Amino acid sequence: MDTSTLTPYTHMMENWKDCKGWEGLYEVSDLGRVRSIKRVKKTHLGYRDYGGFIVNPFICTNGYMAVNFTDSNVREQVMIHRLVLTAFEGEPLNKHECCHYDGDRENNHLKNLRWDTRKNNHADKKRHGTDFRGSKNPFAKLTEQKVIEIRLARRHYTYKQIADIYGVSVGCIAKIMCRQSWRHVK
Repeated sequence: MDTSTLTPYTHMMENWKDCKGWEGLYEVSDLGRVRSIKRVKKTHLGYRDYGGFIVNPFICTNGYMAVNFTDSNVREQVMIHRLVLTAFEGEPLNKHECCHYDGDRENNHLKNLRWDTRKNNHADKKRHGTDFRGSKNPFAKLTEQKVIEIRLARRHYTYKQIADIYGVSVGCIAKIMCRQSWRHVK
């Protein structure tokens, strides 16, 4: 089903389409909003109204906006950017990924999204500064400054000694020294 409404906050036309795989239950708009379609279902106590409201999105641990869909005993967490692109542009070709032009993971307007290759998606992340390279990675034990210190320390210490000082493995130190990791640090 394709419907359009005028949003009260933006005074823009908002176009709605069924969410793929959830037709008749949920719709997504080209502005990145998701709504539940009003419906009546039979329960063991009689009939009950469901839906008819905007679904509240939340931010996942990876920073992307998502919603939870439910139907009977099925519950699924779905990324909003994928819902928007799939509904309005169709399925991705050749394992393409959903890319945000502006790098803002919360901006799920159709105009801000496109299907593209993984390589181009990662290039976008570097350009936006939203990649998890170096100390931006939540699992990083080192910082860029420590990596510089480690590279300078090789003149006076063994890899094992440096690893013990910084609390990382000898393999980690070896990768830093031969620039297999932390390549962005000059």
